[in-house]
Amino acid sequence: MRDDMYHAATPIATREACWLTPSIQKYHERSEVFGLSESMRPDYDVLPAGELAMKLEQNRILCAHATPVMETLHEQIVNTQSMIVLTDAEGLILHSIGDDDFLRRAEKVALRPGANWAESRQGTNAIGTALAERSATVVHGEQHYLAANRFLTCSSVPILDPYGDLIGVLDVVRGTPIRAVGLPGDPTGCPSIDNPFFSEAIELLTKVKLEPGHHIEIFINGDQTYDRLWADLRAAKVSITMQMYYCNKGRMADELQSILCERARAGVEVYFLFDSFGTSLPKEYFETLRSAGVHTTPFRPVSIRSLQKAQHRAHIRVVVVDGKVGYTGGFGIDDKWYGTGRDKDQWRDSNDRCYRLWPCGPSF
Repeated sequence: MRDDMYHAATPIATREACWLTPSIQKYHERSEVFGLSESMRPDYDVLPAGELAMKLEQNRILCAHATPVMETLHEQIVNTQSMIVLTDAEGLILHSIGDDDFLRRAEKVALRPGANWAESRQGTNAIGTALAERSATVVHGEQHYLAANRFLTCSSVPILDPYGDLIGVLDVVRGTPIRAVGLPGDPTGCPSIDNPFFSEAIELLTKVKLEPGHHIEIFINGDQTYDRLWADLRAAKVSITMQMYYCNKGRMADELQSILCERARAGVEVYFLFDSFGTSLPKEYFETLRSAGVHTTPFRPVSIRSLQKAQHRAHIRVVVVDGKVGYTGGFGIDDKWYGTGRDKDQWRDSNDRCYRLWPCGPSF
């Protein structure tokens, strides 16, 4: 992914190995069936003003409902070199909103009202492919079929009417920020983890200072994770801080509740932030926690007034004990994470435990 035409110099073998997943490969094969070639100049078929006005009138209800959503989304991504696009069911752009400087760049590839981004015209792209697949679609720079579009990264969702009919697409577009993808051993890629410059590269990319003195353990399933997690929680002396997305009732939730209540009664400060959408624990569960002294807070409660932000969830999984021991990964609070991840109904996720080797202030 990149924000200029540098992609033309990317070796085809490297690009295919990194970007052409099985689904993207399928979409590219469909583009070839349409008679398109990667190097061809796109045919945007921009409508004259009069015909566009007629299309806007035909889709006035869609535009009326989508415009406030687009404005809200734009407020959240303003000044990020992005834009939001609304199309009809044929891939015709009806309305767009975004950063002025990016809108000017986007006009070079006709990302503007009146242009058509159907797969049959543009090949694999988030708008046309979301229409063809009737599902949410993300297409990163090099995954676009036409080389001319590979400076974009796009994420689209289809819009259905109350009867389930496809009536349009909402698309978020930005210039792709990555200039190249290196394979293992590529001297232009990121330094290997044993390279002295690795930590410096990570700090530059993440803008986070990496402090020395941490020990990392990797756990690959629930059997390796939860016994250690419970032991660390039971050993807490000062504080426990948790943020979880997925929580469901069962043995695991009961075990967690027991530990948090016992530690809170022992004088440990316990904080539990849970996602309102991903958590289905009953209110009695949290009442028991609060009565023991645990501080519980829901993240972004779902309500009618906040539906435009309903998709903005906190998928973070973090546990911090006494500012010295931290856990993160894909785990949650549900019995499906118990086990090896190899049996029916078991989930397998990779998690890690980070331990500060010497005392200090807040480390996490």
